[in-house]
Amino acid sequence: MKSYKRTYIADAANIFVRNLLCEISEMLGGFSERDWRATRHYFDYRCAYTGKPLAPAATVMDHAVAHNRAAGGLHLYGNVVPASREANASKGGKSLDEFFASDAACLRGMNAEEREMRKRKILEFQRVSGYLEKCRSLGFDLPEFLQTSYEEIRRLAEKRLETLDGKIGRTESGRKIAERYEASKSQRLFLWATKKSQVSHKIIAEFLQHERMTVGDLVDRVREAGISDNAYGAVHGMMTDKGHNYGRIFMEENGYLVFVPELQARLEEIKSYDWSL
Repeated sequence: MKSYKRTYIADAANIFVRNLLCEISEMLGGFSERDWRATRHYFDYRCAYTGKPLAPAATVMDHAVAHNRAAGGLHLYGNVVPASREANASKGGKSLDEFFASDAACLRGMNAEEREMRKRKILEFQRVSGYLEKCRSLGFDLPEFLQTSYEEIRRLAEKRLETLDGKIGRTESGRKIAERYEASKSQRLFLWATKKSQVSHKIIAEFLQHERMTVGDLVDRVREAGISDNAYGAVHGMMTDKGHNYGRIFMEENGYLVFVPELQARLEEIKSYDWSL
């Protein structure tokens, strides 16, 4: 049977926020191919974060101010910078200060002075490009606007689900089936907690040791700890229903990894399991 990616209300609300960010970016001029060429030239065809040379095929666009509701970064000239895939994944939703102060694998070997120099170059780019001025021209607190919009969509979606529940007339047995599904997911996770030799156990144990991790952070930890020969695939495999019987465990929220909603609601219970290695 072909599996599919389960979506949640939070996914829908996040998609709406990203749509708002895209619309605002377009209203303020958007980001053209010409802008991208000028950006890559400004950074000497190197990764803006590490300073390493990048071939066109190895270059990805990253938002210096994260393109999410918490940070409110826009897809505009001055905020889009060239990055390696590794740096892009490790930065995630971090601010420039957080990222350059982190222990990301892609930054190792760079001393404090080099990190500060790379950060200053990005900040200067945001200034001379006119990006900061465009953000000020909005005249309102963008992250606050995005958060309010996110909550409105969540409330609307929850209300519509309640209406749908009433129209379908979910029976008591139907509700019990749904409750059993949510409980069974955490029970299956408990099984992972008992299988200390399993890659999945070790990945979750590593995740629980940190308060906030991007996908790249966790991939770095899994690789460095020798948990899997394919750290990228192992982590991303736990972000989908495909590939194992335990179902999707992680999702991205504002650039950081979190447990899927039914597990996030049981976080304290999950933390009480024995995740020692």
